Amino acid sequence: MEEEKINLRLDMDVQKLETEKLRKGKNKTKGDLDRNSRGKDQG
Repeated sequence: MEEEKINLRLDMDVQKLETEKLRKGKNKTKGDLDRNSRGKDQG
């Protein structure tokens, strides 16, 4: 039960960060997403 609450909090934090990025500039966000996906492929 506690673990689920923690996961929900993390999801909320991630969503907040994503919306902040979108507000700052869609071009920047697209670059960040590209970088993140590349890192995951390598790992």
